[in-house]
Amino acid sequence: MERQSAMASGNPSTSGGTPGTGFLVFRASRLEALIGPLWTLLDKTWPDNVLQPHTVIAAHPGMKQWLTGALARHQGAWGIIANLDILLPSAWIERQAQKYLDAGAVALPPYRTAQLRWSIHELLGDIEHCKGFESYLAAEASPAVKALRRFQLADRLAGIYSQYLVYRPDWLQAWETGKFNCASGKTQEYERLGRLWHRLQARLGSHRGHAMQDLVRILNENPQEHPVLHVFGVSHLAPAEIGVLRAYAAHGLVTLYLPDPCREFWGLGIEGPAAWTSYRKEEQARLEAAGAGDYWSAQGHPMLARWGRLGQHFFSEISEGPVIHDDRHRQDEANEAPVNRLERLQESIRLLEPDLMKPDDDAAAELEDVSLRVHACHTRQRELEVLRDALLDALDAGIPADGMMVMAPDIGAYLPLIPSVFGEPGTARERRLPYHLADAPVSLEHGLFALLRRLLTLS
Repeated sequence: MERQSAMASGNPSTSGGTPGTGFLVFRASRLEALIGPLWTLLDKTWPDNVLQPHTVIAAHPGMKQWLTGALARHQGAWGIIANLDILLPSAWIERQAQKYLDAGAVALPPYRTAQLRWSIHELLGDIEHCKGFESYLAAEASPAVKALRRFQLADRLAGIYSQYLVYRPDWLQAWETGKFNCASGKTQEYERLGRLWHRLQARLGSHRGHAMQDLVRILNENPQEHPVLHVFGVSHLAPAEIGVLRAYAAHGLVTLYLPDPCREFWGLGIEGPAAWTSYRKEEQARLEAAGAGDYWSAQGHPMLARWGRLGQHFFSEISEGPVIHDDRHRQDEANEAPVNRLERLQESIRLLEPDLMKPDDDAAAELEDVSLRVHACHTRQRELEVLRDALLDALDAGIPADGMMVMAPDIGAYLPLIPSVFGEPGTARERRLPYHLADAPVSLEHGLFALLRRLLTLS
């Protein structure tokens, strides 16, 4: 990457020498607006060693690929990007663990889901010591069905514990000391999980939660100055991962380029450890009061309250610092009047004004507005049929096929049905709507794997 000065007025700049410590935060509702600040900081904070790459954390693999192309385009027609070490958050934390911890890793092999599944499977073989699971495991059935139940339960529990290792290591560590009533709701379900984890951890030893604590402690105690770290496109991190960034920022600059749907601050508005403790107790009480029902608390905008709580907690955690500068709404100052339903929704979120979502008085115009629609379908097959009609309408309206993207919360549930509506991916028969699948498990995408699964289920 060619060294050059800041290209756009208003971009952040730093003086030569030590860039400082703490969090430097840039927010924007569009990722493109964050490329300028990133480029400028990359240009102003070169490592001492000319061969040492800049370290950038990207939110996910797709973001990593997009970011590389966006930086190259930012350079111009002949732009080339090199000497950038773009990592995922987990890979960066693993690298820090290998550098500072004698154990050498955070993702310890015995606690990876594939291995953890079999360790749990072995423990479930001793039904007498599996309090809470014995009725399910010992229920009357054929030996094959019992074996299947045991494996499926082990697989499910491995997935749950893997999530707790990242998001709730405090629960796990409490269970390890015999405190089985510390989890949310304090139900029998968590007591069962706690007792099984107590036995499991005693067998497997230290895990990710312990390693993350050690890593935070060492980073805080280590007086060595850290290179500048750039974190791009992240909208959520687990509290333990934020703790590692905070410890790193005690002796180095961490610049965060965050996609933020709101121009206004929409965090929880909580300042100080005492206020956070009080809020968590109040929220815990609301969660327990909700029980198995839906928990919802209206805060600012109903859609953000429903779907944005992870982001809300993330931004509130980041605002706890150490923040040395927070540019909250880069290039989001213009107030252009929305012209359709989708833009009204986007503007209502951007300004935190739910009233902007109200429909227009012109009923005919509302019916013709196709920018945002909800189709109620009775089956997944019908969903795909309606989707195909909508895509064909978009083609007729002038939108090319390579300008369309279809997203689903669980694409695996639709994989067996897609070929019957859209044809096989990449086939020459589908000329108007050619497509390919992304993020689809190979085991679900290929017909031979489906046949093998069917054969294995036959008793």
